[in-house]
Amino acid sequence: WNLQNDPNRISRSQLNFSRLDCNASGMDDLPLPKSPHSWDNFLSRHLGDWTGRAIAIDANTGRLLHSVSYQLTTDSLTTSATNPASALLTASVTPDSQPDNAKPITIRYDARSLHVFPDGSYSADSPILDFAPLLPTLPAAPTFAIEHTLPISATERIRAFLVYAPQGDLPGTLRCVLLLEETRDGMFESRPPLSLTALLGQWGGAAETWRHNGTVMPRNDNVPAELRHKSGSAGGLMKTKTRVTVGWDPASATVRRVTTLTEAGEKGNEIGSSSLYGKVWMPEGGLFDGVKFGDNSILLCLSSGCCLQGPERAPGIKEPVTSELVCLVTPGYRRRLMRVYDGVGQVASETLAAESLLDNQTDK
Repeated sequence: WNLQNDPNRISRSQLNFSRLDCNASGMDDLPLPKSPHSWDNFLSRHLGDWTGRAIAIDANTGRLLHSVSYQLTTDSLTTSATNPASALLTASVTPDSQPDNAKPITIRYDARSLHVFPDGSYSADSPILDFAPLLPTLPAAPTFAIEHTLPISATERIRAFLVYAPQGDLPGTLRCVLLLEETRDGMFESRPPLSLTALLGQWGGAAETWRHNGTVMPRNDNVPAELRHKSGSAGGLMKTKTRVTVGWDPASATVRRVTTLTEAGEKGNEIGSSSLYGKVWMPEGGLFDGVKFGDNSILLCLSSGCCLQGPERAPGIKEPVTSELVCLVTPGYRRRLMRVYDGVGQVASETLAAESLLDNQTDK
């Protein structure tokens, strides 16, 4: 999409700051994603050394479970010997509190459900399960996780995880969220924690959506706007314009979010619109604001200008569910990364959007 006049955009020179030779990195031997250039985009942005800090928040109470600072080194990406559709990222994590105790880890990525945008943004399933050094101690071992990774600049990325584990008789319940800030140079940007009021108003911009083949959509009309397109059942790239309006009624503590997509061309025909209603959630002793929406999803405002939204149950129910990371890069400008699952828990689409605050009028 065209962001030529946006002063906050990441330039092409920044995007290619560490582009690697694909053949030297074993690119030809990797399982082929359905979306072109995904491994090239991944390798050019994410291999190498990172300095990080992480916090884990209890999804039920909003309280801090765990925090750690660390050094991360990602070495190589190879094909799994046991699953030819998966790629294995070899890495090591060294907590700053234990500088002589580097912990090797292997992170798995399923090429069949992976799309990496040109700037390196991507979403994925389950890799955090191999990231034990950064996870808090939970009552039950995690069984599923959703990752969102969003580069903010040439030297900084934000990674967020929704971590699911059994709770009583429920097999996959959201137990905690994990936010990782990672930089190449060890210098962290100073962005204040996000508040609900920072999300209010009308946001507009441009987006790219990658739709996966084989999407199983439900029989009812509860279909996310990103898939309401004449070719929405087929795979491929779709460019759109976005309009997201968030308002709230303080008296009833009700939040409304309306998302409208239009075609990116001159005609700008509407593709679809969806509305969500929720209740403000401010648990006693919690660190951040939150919203519990009527589609059984939860939104948590987090540190470093971020918020994370996802289903309270792991994907696999009969309705589409979405997971989304938003980062307020500068006041009035944000980047948004969303992953949509169909009615049987398969990835349907991934969307990357850049949006600006259009006005200061709150839609109530």
